[in-house]
Amino acid sequence: MFRVRPDGSLANGEVFASGIGDGTLKSGGVVDGMKCDEAGNIWVTGPHGIWNTRLVYQRGKQYDATDVSGIISIEPPVKGPEYPTLLPQVDADGNDLDGLRSVTLRAPLGTYTGWNVRRTGFSQGDACDLTGGYIPFALTRAVRRASGDQRPSLQERYGDLHRYRAVARDAAARLVSLGYLLPADEAAAVASAVSQAQQSGLTLQETDD
Repeated sequence: MFRVRPDGSLANGEVFASGIGDGTLKSGGVVDGMKCDEAGNIWVTGPHGIWNTRLVYQRGKQYDATDVSGIISIEPPVKGPEYPTLLPQVDADGNDLDGLRSVTLRAPLGTYTGWNVRRTGFSQGDACDLTGGYIPFALTRAVRRASGDQRPSLQERYGDLHRYRAVARDAAARLVSLGYLLPADEAAAVASAVSQAQQSGLTLQETDD
């Protein structure tokens, strides 16, 4: 990390964070790649991290992994080259900034990911293809503080279901104005979001923490 002088030059270089050589990272590479989210959190990749690398598996000469076709003649497969898995930049809640932001992302009830990892018992830590993840927000401030969750709770964000409905309506109207949502689908999109909020615990009247 460097300090930026008024003239734009850099000074006072210092190590901000490192997992190299202290046992934090496994052997076989170094940290490479970094992003900063809206809240100022810094995210870096690392070798053999469960989020950022995958392996190409060799299943025999007659099997084509590029289009998942052919005949598998080696099982279990032999580990081949490693390649990185790139993830999009996220906001303070961990939700993607890139792409089309739906009503769900504009009026979020949690953190939504386009990736997930396998649990203990079968290929632990490996990416679970085509399966996303959902990490719900706590309902109240007290609950999130007890769990150490830094993301604001549903009641801190929206207060009650009336206010959430207003946020969802604004989100849907915005998408309609941009041409991403048909006017005929606007009411259904809002109703779906409100139903999910109700299932998450939001009520018509704000309650105390």
